[in-house]
Amino acid sequence: MAPRMNRSVPTRLVTALTVCLAPLAIVTTPRASAAEDAPPEKYDVVLLRPRSFLAAKASRADDAHTYLGIARGVAGAAGLKHHTLDDEDVLKAGLPRDEFLFCAYSPDLQGDILAKIGEFLDAGGHALFCYYLPDPVRARLGVGEAVYTAAGTEKRFAFVHPTAAAPKGIPASVDQSSWNAYVLAAVGAKARVAADWVAADGKTTTDPALVMTDEAAWFGHVFTRGDTEAKAQFLLSVIGAYDPTIWSRALPRVLAQLCRFRFAATPAELVAFAERQRPSLAARLVADEILGLQSRAVDGAEPWRAFARLTRLRQRTKNVYLRGFPSRPDRLRGVWVVSPNGIGDWGWEQTARRAKGLGLDALFVRIEWAGQAHYHSEVLPMAPGADEDPLRDAVAACHRHGLQIHAWFINHNWRTPPKAIIDKLSAEKRWQFGPDGKDRVNEGGQLAYWLNPAHPDNVKLQADMMAEVARNYAVDGVHFDYIRYENYTGSYGELDRSLFAQSLGRQVPEWPKDVLPKGDFHEQFCDWRCEQVSNVVRAASAAVRAANPRCQLSAAVYASWPAHRKLVGQDWARWLREGWLDFVCPMTYDAPSYYDRHVDHVKRQREAAANKPLFVGLGAWLHPDAVTIAEQVYQDRQEGADGFLLFSLDERLATEVLPDLRRGVFAAP
Repeated sequence: MAPRMNRSVPTRLVTALTVCLAPLAIVTTPRASAAEDAPPEKYDVVLLRPRSFLAAKASRADDAHTYLGIARGVAGAAGLKHHTLDDEDVLKAGLPRDEFLFCAYSPDLQGDILAKIGEFLDAGGHALFCYYLPDPVRARLGVGEAVYTAAGTEKRFAFVHPTAAAPKGIPASVDQSSWNAYVLAAVGAKARVAADWVAADGKTTTDPALVMTDEAAWFGHVFTRGDTEAKAQFLLSVIGAYDPTIWSRALPRVLAQLCRFRFAATPAELVAFAERQRPSLAARLVADEILGLQSRAVDGAEPWRAFARLTRLRQRTKNVYLRGFPSRPDRLRGVWVVSPNGIGDWGWEQTARRAKGLGLDALFVRIEWAGQAHYHSEVLPMAPGADEDPLRDAVAACHRHGLQIHAWFINHNWRTPPKAIIDKLSAEKRWQFGPDGKDRVNEGGQLAYWLNPAHPDNVKLQADMMAEVARNYAVDGVHFDYIRYENYTGSYGELDRSLFAQSLGRQVPEWPKDVLPKGDFHEQFCDWRCEQVSNVVRAASAAVRAANPRCQLSAAVYASWPAHRKLVGQDWARWLREGWLDFVCPMTYDAPSYYDRHVDHVKRQREAAANKPLFVGLGAWLHPDAVTIAEQVYQDRQEGADGFLLFSLDERLATEVLPDLRRGVFAAP
């Protein structure tokens, strides 16, 4: 629910703030309102989504969702009206002639779709291609082959800086932090290098980042997360090189977005929100805005300068909004850490010190996946580099800085383990079997190896590997992940058939048809699968508590209760009720646009967890900045969340997002 606004804010302060914003309206005059029966305003930008490619390679769907989502966020921050067309739609109807084509993530463009793009460009259309450079496009640009190049230890693709040939308004620097890029072997006479890559040490490389012709532009990587305002101005500048009127259309929209938050949609509500939470903030907000804007009327200014001013104002407004959120101590405030070595090349000392300074109190560190231990183990084969024992270093650094450390295991989804592990477990028939009889299951379009929780040797393995860490390392907890089946794609092997028939007291006539959705025994089979996963949790819990009674047990579980009990066999409410787990971390990874669904999930989770701790997992990568994460934290606390885990700790989270959250919702220790 939205907080009740304090209507007692002095009128003169609200008026002052509103007047203070008014000069920015002179940036450009919005067009007069159209008649009600007039056609809607056309889009500025069309994004191309490679649906046919993704249908063939479903494993790339996450990439497409991520990079197209980033591109939409950048276009929105730029004030661009945009929409998305699938390549299948383009094949049927072509591309809109008066819209700018943005190929933000378009791998493997071929044949007919390239012909449609060619027709669009021939008709006077313009486009920006990112990362991928099909031969027909390369020929039109007049450039050489694009060579895949890793960023290397020097991080040579950290920033983008304009050259003398850059379009007007391009920002002086864009933070990309790209881990790789395509580098052109040559640039022909009709193309110009508009921006270069700059390494992390500030040295300009000889690698072109942005190449432009009179027809189209190409950027050497996808747009990455972070520095959204600079990327928005970058995109506007590229489009403006082909259509200078884009600025006059975009700026009023940017102005309208200055104060558009879930709990404060107008300058007056922003002041009220700040005043409601911390009375001193309203005066500071108004004073800051007045001082900042008294001499900042932007009529007559170059549009890109006006845009830069608006984005700076937007940042200040966000800071005030973030400070307006109340804080409170959480029972746990942590992050998942994917690498056993901490953040990037920081090492554990810097990672732990920074995490503590950002108000965190727990790190959940992934130490096992694909059946390999990233620590000293006699239960599992050790991964390359495990001799150095990164878990030992992580435990020492975390405890030195007053942090809990929880050992995070990937229990059943081993996906692509080394061949020796595949051969051994295949011979022992310990994998989950798909309905097709193969000993791999379909995971999002990709075949993957999943341990079968019904196999007794797998139950023992899970218990032994988790107890070993609890016994040999001073971890504060062990953490289950992928403790489930992969939807309805597993498991349907002979072992499953035999054990299920025993539990049922009769044979299943048509296997696996009778236990699949719509089958006669589907409901019973779903309950049986729950019991198999629960057996693993029960056995591991007993082993861990015997090895180290002080060690906490937890699990990353699916967010939608009780739907996922049936779908993946996760009866996590029972695991809490039986005392096998101390707390759960539902992975409630909802983008800002799914706010209502998110709230509903947390309400159901709170009810299912009863009086046990509920630490909600938030997908930080789905959010353009800290604002919408703060809104979820604020609301989740109202619904009864006891704490939070963010997925996952990387340099962006540590240097951009968490410092902003520390201003408000995470201000309390």
